[in-house]
Amino acid sequence: MKFWLRTFGDLRLLDEQGHATAFPEKGLVIMACLIAADRASVPRVTVAELLWRKSTPSTSFTNLRSLISRIKNRQLELDRHFLSFSESRIELNPSLLSCDVSAFGVAGPEEPFEKLALLVERFHEGLFLEGISPRSIVFSDCLAQQRERQTIALERAVDIARPLAAKPGEIALVKEAALLVSLAHPQDEVARRVLIEAHDAQSEVNHFRSVFERRSRLLSSWAAAAKRSVKGAVVSTRADSPTLEVPATEAAVHPHGPRPALVIAAT
Repeated sequence: MKFWLRTFGDLRLLDEQGHATAFPEKGLVIMACLIAADRASVPRVTVAELLWRKSTPSTSFTNLRSLISRIKNRQLELDRHFLSFSESRIELNPSLLSCDVSAFGVAGPEEPFEKLALLVERFHEGLFLEGISPRSIVFSDCLAQQRERQTIALERAVDIARPLAAKPGEIALVKEAALLVSLAHPQDEVARRVLIEAHDAQSEVNHFRSVFERRSRLLSSWAAAAKRSVKGAVVSTRADSPTLEVPATEAAVHPHGPRPALVIAAT
């Protein structure tokens, strides 16, 4: 069995028995961002800017070297080398680790209702890296854009599953997922249509009110993140600056116009 990295709600590393395992928090953030962006490695300079943008470059690299030393020591104790380090890059070993955010990427399940149920479960657990305070504008942008990408993935999953829903459980799942989408994207046409149909059944109103209350923090957190974020992707001003960018996928194609892809850039 692999270790499990939980990124929705509390950020935690769980061992093979499901017990919380101590690990440098910033090391977990690095792993979470790599997995969420479907990347195997990232330049050191990008991580330094992501975690310590407010510091001078020399201080950022000193902090990064200290963090790497603590990560290496802890990995030796666990006999699990989740991250490896070269002079210029940090690399993830995905064979040792499973992560909840993988459900939103290419490694997620293909069966429509299994996929939808898993995404809904993630949304109810909390926001991606919810308990982590932004270290920089770059980090704040990373969170806001990654959460938007996750909402778009849920939106697409609703669109795919809705015409296939026939059993009561499938119909209820689509309705619940549509409500979650509507909280983040109030103008979404598919979600609005599903919810209008759902609220025609008066017996379900209380259920949806309870779901709305549980998920209302998504809207307030998203609004706060959006205010802090630079509009669109963060783009480097240097042609040779390294970036950590989500590959273009069909999830980025949206019926109401293009959504920004996650970019972690050194500037």
